[in-house]
Amino acid sequence: TAKAIMDVFRKLETNTLQDRFSFLEYVEEAVDNAYNNRQYALYRKYDIFCRRLKAFVNGIKPEDCDLRRKQDKNDEEKKKHKQKDLLFTDITYHFLTKYELFLHQLPNNCQKSLLMNQSSIKKEMGTFRALFMKGVNCKEDEGLKIGRNPFERYKCKGGEPKEKAKLSPEEIKALESLELPEHSA
Repeated sequence: TAKAIMDVFRKLETNTLQDRFSFLEYVEEAVDNAYNNRQYALYRKYDIFCRRLKAFVNGIKPEDCDLRRKQDKNDEEKKKHKQKDLLFTDITYHFLTKYELFLHQLPNNCQKSLLMNQSSIKKEMGTFRALFMKGVNCKEDEGLKIGRNPFERYKCKGGEPKEKAKLSPEEIKALESLELPEHSA
């Protein structure tokens, strides 16, 4: 009937509209904005996140991931291989759990012989959530509609909190008054 046909057209129009909201493009803009605003710590965090996410989306195996910045090689790689995109609507609970499993297989930044620590993975997923929510809020005015927030169901377990001890004022004074021989670094 006419109503059913119109509903199908509306659904197709809505789906086409949602296809223009790229999460990867949004993250790349966030990386550029952090760099241009001289927020270098934020830039580094977003840049590493972006490269890890692109590796996952493009099906690069964790053992083949080289996340160091190599401009010339990256530009050549982009020309050789068509990069896959990640839309806001592609980010689901299932996608998040698969990405977390991918992160568990990546090498540790400091010690390449070890895998990523659980607390590092939790921070990475926190960055993912923050960028996703900022992106959704920014793009809502342009027509982005996500059904259900995938981060409502998803929970990343964190590492065990490290025990931290504080020095007492007496211990601080004792350290300050400690005399060390010259050149005893």
